[in-house]
Amino acid sequence: MFFNIQYTDQNLQSNTGLCIIAKLFQSIQPKTIFRAHCLSVNTAENYFSDRDILITCLALIATGNPHFEAIDLFKNDLFFRKALLLNNVPSKETLRQRMDKIAHQKEFIFDAFFKLNFKLLKKYAQPLPILNTNLIPVDFDVTVFDNTGSKKQGVEQSYRPKIKGFAPMMTNIGRQGYLLHHQFRKGNDHSNCPGTFEYILQTLNLARRLCPKQKLLARFDSGNDSEKNIVGLSNLKNTYFIVKHHLKGKNVKNAKNTLIQYVLNNYTAKKEFPNGTVRYFAEQPFIAAMYDEYDNFIQKSCRRIISVVELNNDINTGQPLLIPFRSIHFWRTNLPKSTFSPKKVINLYKDHGTSEQFHSEFKTDLDIERLPSAKFKTNQLFVAISQIVFNLLRIIGQRALKSIFLNPKQKYHRLKIRTVLLKIILFPARFMRKNKVWTIALPRSNPLAQLFHQLYFEF
Repeated sequence: MFFNIQYTDQNLQSNTGLCIIAKLFQSIQPKTIFRAHCLSVNTAENYFSDRDILITCLALIATGNPHFEAIDLFKNDLFFRKALLLNNVPSKETLRQRMDKIAHQKEFIFDAFFKLNFKLLKKYAQPLPILNTNLIPVDFDVTVFDNTGSKKQGVEQSYRPKIKGFAPMMTNIGRQGYLLHHQFRKGNDHSNCPGTFEYILQTLNLARRLCPKQKLLARFDSGNDSEKNIVGLSNLKNTYFIVKHHLKGKNVKNAKNTLIQYVLNNYTAKKEFPNGTVRYFAEQPFIAAMYDEYDNFIQKSCRRIISVVELNNDINTGQPLLIPFRSIHFWRTNLPKSTFSPKKVINLYKDHGTSEQFHSEFKTDLDIERLPSAKFKTNQLFVAISQIVFNLLRIIGQRALKSIFLNPKQKYHRLKIRTVLLKIILFPARFMRKNKVWTIALPRSNPLAQLFHQLYFEF
């Protein structure tokens, strides 16, 4: 089939979902918070307010274009201006300069986005518990933003070999993976660097305000395994933790061998696999102890969960081994022994790996991994805006799942950010002025038109 190509003067839009993003964002009254934090919101002639600059960046990220040069795509786009309530669209030079100025001179800007994000989640998010429990997961983890080859401020060698970039701590809440909080860091900052404990307490306080009557489960990798964290987490009410544990000291090898024998003699359960692998589960009481800043000795009791994996056959060939190969793994937790067996605790920790998918959606689906500025604070502001965008898209996706018009073949707990972008934000339509009213004409042939219509008026 040969098609004839023509041009038209009709205003056709491929990013109509921006009107939903803008409407949802305006519903949390950002102008009020911007004013309270000394940010300008009113636009004078030939001038862009702080609000104009920030919401323009938000819209670029929401369309999958998180770099300053992408604003050229919308320079003559009337719908872009109308949807975001802009008198004009800034140039890429103006956008870059003003973002630098806001990040470096407006000292309350990060506090403003911190409050906006929490207000958005408080109004629209309903975090779900995990694995048939009543526990709301709060997952803490460091993820690397690969910026290898650039000379941006803060780009350092990360814990991943041959990868330089940034290493922010990200915290997701609920089974849907709402981005509750984050801490932007240089690439060489350790997972448990100074300030991490205060960040953990601040974030769990946010989670408690978001879910006041529910029990929280904070999950950490071994990078956050420290006595200070364990003792501090043990003091929180209705808050449980699982921390991947690693042995420290000079005789780690001998200690592991001793514990392997302990597990083989005292396991509470074991699981055998067809390939000859056997997994043993056991636990021990454990005491976390430390001296506080006033030299007072503090100790808290918890459980140490132990798992030993025994390989009796070669993984590749299936050949029986003369001497079984055994590996050992540890976790520390304060979950009650009566309800959560060692096996169930380990399964709860395994679900922590889902947070890697949330990080992938944030970095890849939003294309935010290679940050656009050479200045650390500007990139920090970009990530703060991206956090809002991530949650806006997640909320839209969760509402879409409840709609009768989406009708997925299987029941999902969440829609991926990429799916929301492709199906809703980049929805094609015609933008026109009809009877003195700006109108979006949705294509009847598109089965998602009714879903788009519903979402727009739902917010």
